[in-house]
Parts: sequence; structure tokens; C-alpha cells
Amino acid sequence: MWITSCLLLIIGTIAAVCGASFYIRNREAAGRIRLYIFSYGISAAIWCIFFGCIGFCEDFEMCYILRKIADIGVDVFLITETFLVTHISGAGKKPVRAFRLLSVIAGAVDYYFFSQNNVSSFVRSNGWTSWTANPDGAFARNVHTVYIAFTFLVLFSFGILWLRNNKAKRLRNFLRFVFIANFTMLLFTLPDTFFPALGLTAIPTSGIGAAVCVIVIWYGATQLSSFDLRMGNIRDRVFDFIETGVIVFDTDHRIAVVNRFADTLAKKEGLGGCSLTEFFDVAEDSADEMFVRSGKEIVSERLWSTDHSKAYSVRLNAVKDSFDEIFCYICVFVDVTEEVKAVSKYEIASHAKSRFLAQMSHEIRTPINAVLGMNEMILRESEDENILSYSESIGSAGNTLLSLINSILDFSKIEDGKMEIITVRYDTASFINDLVNSIVQRADSKGLRFVVNVDGSLPCSLIGDNVRFSQVIMNLLTNAVKYTEKGSVTLEISEESRDSKDISIRVSVKDTGIGIREEDRDKLFESFERLDEVRNHGIEGTGLGMSIVTNLLDLMGSKLRVESTYGKGSEFSFVIKQQIADDTPMGDYEKRLKESAHHEKRDALIEAPAARILLVDDNDMNLKVASNLLKLCKIKPDLAASGEEAIEYMRKHEYDIVFLDHMMPGMDGIETLKRLTEEALIPEHTVMIALTANAVVGARENYLSAGFRDYLSKPIEVKELVKELREYLPRGAYKEAEAKEKPAPEAPAASGAGSAPSEEQGGFDLTKLSALGIDVETGMQYCMDDETFYHEMIREFVSSSIETANALEKFCKAENWKDYRITVHALKSNARSVGAVDIAEQALALETAAKENDTEFIKAKNSSLISSCKALAEALGKI
Repeated sequence: MWITSCLLLIIGTIAAVCGASFYIRNREAAGRIRLYIFSYGISAAIWCIFFGCIGFCEDFEMCYILRKIADIGVDVFLITETFLVTHISGAGKKPVRAFRLLSVIAGAVDYYFFSQNNVSSFVRSNGWTSWTANPDGAFARNVHTVYIAFTFLVLFSFGILWLRNNKAKRLRNFLRFVFIANFTMLLFTLPDTFFPALGLTAIPTSGIGAAVCVIVIWYGATQLSSFDLRMGNIRDRVFDFIETGVIVFDTDHRIAVVNRFADTLAKKEGLGGCSLTEFFDVAEDSADEMFVRSGKEIVSERLWSTDHSKAYSVRLNAVKDSFDEIFCYICVFVDVTEEVKAVSKYEIASHAKSRFLAQMSHEIRTPINAVLGMNEMILRESEDENILSYSESIGSAGNTLLSLINSILDFSKIEDGKMEIITVRYDTASFINDLVNSIVQRADSKGLRFVVNVDGSLPCSLIGDNVRFSQVIMNLLTNAVKYTEKGSVTLEISEESRDSKDISIRVSVKDTGIGIREEDRDKLFESFERLDEVRNHGIEGTGLGMSIVTNLLDLMGSKLRVESTYGKGSEFSFVIKQQIADDTPMGDYEKRLKESAHHEKRDALIEAPAARILLVDDNDMNLKVASNLLKLCKIKPDLAASGEEAIEYMRKHEYDIVFLDHMMPGMDGIETLKRLTEEALIPEHTVMIALTANAVVGARENYLSAGFRDYLSKPIEVKELVKELREYLPRGAYKEAEAKEKPAPEAPAASGAGSAPSEEQGGFDLTKLSALGIDVETGMQYCMDDETFYHEMIREFVSSSIETANALEKFCKAENWKDYRITVHALKSNARSVGAVDIAEQALALETAAKENDTEFIKAKNSSLISSCKALAEALGKI
């Protein structure tokens, strides 16, 4: 039976390994579970190994010693089982402690009696040692039998309690294994514990049963996660559960381990030894560079899969040992494809918004240019009080509309991060005077007192972004006047602190207006948010002013403070730092204010009859407005309706200033400038200025980078135009205007731009135009309510429509979409100018389709536009 002894030695070793490995692998586990399983394994190993050694031992005295040691393993094993089952049963502390104490006492008593030499007598047969029962040890054997019965009763009782307290299937299944294992162990005890009592030679198999118990318990603890939640039994599950890729690389940058998520993404099986390029579209040298960097920091990159179908956020980090040497690299990556798509959609939407703003800016500012430009002429030329009153109302409304457009454009610029702070030197008194003069009339018109308190010790000259500084104060003042019905608005500007180079200026705007509710404070700086909408529904505004203020102050390193009492008024204040250019005190500002307050004067004009100016614009109205404004300065400009004409003019003449429009069909302004530069047609003294309504985010910077010297936004303001003329005309080419003189009534004709109708040309019956579906009111508005000019525009539309329709048909058949887009854009503008709304809308839809390269839509709708265009032209021709 030496085979039994060999089996005991082998299985005892396995039990020891199970107990020790569980203890070591789960050293971070909470509780005593790992200690119990360790005790299980070691005690079973002692039980098996020492009883196994008895079989090979010929010295009976040594056999008694080996048996005593083996009995230690037996009793410790049974005590451990009691401790384990009471621990996991969920029973109360008192019964658990009582049964544990009882188990220890019973185990000690059992060992005392059962380890005596008179319990068994050793015999040797066929080279193998075993034992038989000694009659003198009957009492000890009975004690041992009772102890075993007690232990199994405890195990069974607490096992049933555990079963009742746990509903989880894995725990119930595990408990079945425990019962079967212990029943098996009980069966294995028969040959070596009870056979000798029958006078038979013992076969030491009980240790095998104990080892089986250990293996079952170990399996349950490691594979079934039966006892508690800890890193030891959840690490592998979490590693494969998470929807995050995990790759472990060795020191040669080759894959050693991957989790389930990463493995499913691989394009081939057997990833061991592969590189990072198996997962991501990254060059080998770039991958190596990432590994080098990961030794110093956590590397974060966004990489695409090898087939470019997925985007991943990848983090790579080197893991170092206690000697600070790298022994592996861990790469974690997350699928961010949807996020990348969302960002892409947002960027597309943002670009679409910018394009929309550019288009709407152009479309809105063009008619405003006509309205405000002609209105400026009325203010300067008319002496009728009623007309002047009407004209001032037009100017006020037009400027309000411009202010709203500018607010939206400023907000867009801030939102896109393209708003820049540009520092210049400026005069402090003039800066404040401009602010006061800009707001005092608004305050007076509402019967409000406008109080200005300025610290006379402020430096007379400062360095900073006076435009944005002024914009912030103007927004605060405008809001104060807008939301104050009676009382006063107070502007205070004072010195907060200074050093040798800088000064901190405190600006405060107080009002006695409606105030702000406490619950509305957080909404105050939100974009497009208006407070107390019901009460303030009659007050104009976009809800962008305060958002722009806070963003501008943030760019200039300041913050806005708000103090308000609802129903009594508000105070908005901020402190801003400016550089000191000249620390000479500004002096008594009140005296300066009294001298300038309520003193209305027009912007001083200049006279420059010898100035050589070229205006380039494809829009007749823009040419007429600009030329009439220049006539105020006694300048007779040359007019060109296209980039090609501008080039021809500059081949023949030299100009002091060229105002060049950007958005023109054919050759646009930037292309024209490029051609002029390439052909060396721009003399050194000639100044190229961009003239355009395209005032969207970044437009000014684009024009300057394209080679323009400056930028003049439409609608053109006289003071801005005169400012440009003063700055760029040669010295001596102009003088200050001494008196206002009326310019000639008609504008000079541009080549290809049309001319005013002669008396013989006659007019149209406006009612007949309405019958044809033309919006006469809209057409007249575009023509500044000048009926003669409107008639001229109708004739031009008739003469060009047939040719335009034929061109559209030709370009569509040839699939020349570039020229098609330019032509349909021109038709849209021409149709809007005369009020042909239906044709304009059709043209707009086709222009949009051309921009988006939607050729199917163009082919489907082009014939309808051509038919409508020709039909209207023929009908107009008969009137």
C-alpha cells in the first residue's frame, strides 16, 4: 500500500501550494478569508505528508512522533473549518464566538487524548508501515469520534444557516460542493479511523479527503468568487469587462498581454510579439517616440484604427520597478469615434455659421449702406426741418440696426477665440469726451440727468486697447440709459492705484433704473438672455451686451462687479490696468465737458479736388453712394464695376487710393489685388483699401494679410471715409473744408454700371409690376425710394435676364459649376434689387446647392428658374 503513502505526499504538497498561493495572490484582500484558506492548506498538508511518511518509516518510535505531528494537522484542519464556516454563515457574533471557543477547546482535548502512544499499535507488512487499534486506547478513540461528529454537526448547522442567508446561485452551488467534499472526507476517514476499531489494519486515506476539501474551498474562493469582493477575485473579470482597451507591452515594445476589448479589435489572431501599429495607424518611428516619452510622462494621443473607421483616445505609460527601471508599458485606449464626429459636426456648424454671418453681413449692410449714405446726403443738403427730422430718425434707426449687427459679429469673434486686444496710445480726455458725447443725447431724450465724475489726476495719455475699453463702457452706459425711465445715470472714472509704468483705473456706471432681481443675477451674463422679459418687452436688444462686456474684460484682465437693488437701480464697475504714456495730469474734465456738451457739429470735411481715387464695386448703388460721399470732399472718382475694369484703369492711370470691393463676380477683390501685384500695376504711393460688407469674424485680418493697406466697412460712414482720406492722401493734396457746398446731384457713371434714365425713356406703371408678382416696395427700398432709379434698375434687369438665363442653361449642361454659382449669385442680387422675390429665392436655393456641390438639385430646379426668369423679362418688356 505504499501507493497510498505516495499519493498522500503528492496531494499534501498540492494542498500546501493551494493555501500558500491563495494567501500570497490575495494579500490586498480585506478580512480573514485568505488566512483561513492558508490554514486549511497547510494543516491538510501536515495531515497528508506526515501520515504519508509513516508508510515508509521502519522505526516505530519515529512513527509515533510522525503521528503526533500529523494529528496537529488533523485538529487544526477541523478547527479551521469551524472558523471558516462560522465566518461566512452570517450568524451573530455571540454564537460564532461561542462555537469557535468550543471548537478550540474540543480540538485541544482531542489532541491530548488521541495523540497518546497507546491509541494505536504500528505494524509493518510487505515493506509498508501501518497501524491497528490498541485496546488500551479505546477511550481516546471514542473522544476523537465524538470530536469529529461535533465538528461535522457544527459545519452542517452553520452551512444550513449560510444557505438561508444567501440567495446567490453561485453561493448555493458552492455550498453543495462543500457538503459533498466534507461527506467525501468523512468516507475517507473510515479506512484509517474506524477500520482499526474492527481489528483491521488502517489505510491512511483521511488525509486525501482533507486535501479534497482544500481544493474545493480554494476553487470556490478563486474561481467562483464565493466569499467576498476583492481585487484577487475581480481583477480578471474587470480587466475583460470594461469597454476600454488595455495592452501591456514588454521592454522591446512588443505586445505581451491584451484584454478582451483590445483582442476583439485586432485584425489577426496571436498578437504576442506584435507592435502598436497592429492596432493604430501610426508609423513605427512615431510609435517608438511615444514609448520614449512615456518613460518621462503619461503620453496622450488621438489615434485612428488601421482602417480609419474608429478614433481612439490613447494613453501610454511606462511601469517602473523598485530600481526605477522600466519593466513594461501599459497602453489604455477608449473609443472616441462618436465624440470626434460630434466635434466635426460642431466645427462644420461653426463654419456654416461664419459663412452665414458673412453672407448676411453682406446682404444686410449693402442696403444699409445705401440708406445711411443717402441719408447723410439729406442731412447735409436739406434745409427743410421736417425732412431733417425724418432723416435723423432714419439715421438713428439705421445706426441701431448696425449696432445690433456689430454685437452679433463681436460675439461670434469672441466665441471663435479670434478677438484680439490691440494696444495703442490714446488721449484720455478725448477718449472720455467721445464716450460722453455718444450717450448724452440718449439720456437727454429720456429726460435723464447724465452725471460725469472724472478724476482730473488721470494721466493725459494712456496705452491700451481704447476701442475695446470704450466698447465696454458704452455697453454699460447704453444699458443704463435703456433701462432707466427717470432719475439719473452716473459715469465715474477714477484712479485706483499706479506705479511708474501702469495705472489701475476704476470705472463705475450707476443708474436709478429698474434694478436686477437676485434670482436673475446668474442670467445677466448669459448670451441672448434678456432679464424680466415681460416688463422689458418694449426695449430693443439682442441680450449679447453683457456677455460681450464680461468677455472683453476677461481678455483685458479685469472682471465686472454688479451691485443692484430691484426697483431702485444698479451699479456696474470694474478696474482695468492701462500703461502710462504721459503722466501729466489730464486736468479739469468738467470744464472741458461744459465747453463741448450739447455742441452739435458734423464731422469736418476736407476738400481734395485733385485727388485721384478709383472705386471698384459690382453694385451700382454702392458706387453711387460712395461717389456721392466723395463728392462732399470735391473728389470725382473713377468707377469700375469689376476687377478686370479696375486692372484696365490702373494700366492707364495712377491713383492715390483704390477702394476695392471683395465680393464681386468673376474676379473678386483679393484676386484682383493679386493680379495687380503680379503685373506691378500698383505704384509705391498707391494705397489699396478693402471696401466690403463682409464683416464676419476674421475678415479684417484676412484682408490685411492679403495685401490691403486698410479696411473700410460698408455701410460707409463719412467720418471713417474722411479719416481714411486724411491718413492716406498725400500731404498737400487736400485742405480743410471751409463751408458746406452741395455736390452735383448725379453720380458719375461707371463703365458697365449703367446710367440714369433720360427723360425720353419714360417709366413703368408700378401697379402693373405688382401684378407680375414683383414686390415693388422692396425694390423701391433697395433703390432708396428713388422711382427714377428704380425704373433704371428694372430696365437693366430686363436687358440682362435673358442673357443670364442662357448662361445658366449653358453652364448647367457643361457642368461648369464654378461659373454657374457666380452667375446665379448675380441673378439673385439683381432680382432682389428690383423686388423679384420669387426669382431671388429660387436663385438663392440654387446658389446654396452650388456651394454644397448638390448637382442633382441644380439639374432638377435649373429649368424652372430659367423659365421664370425669361417669362418675367418678356412680361416686363411688354410694359
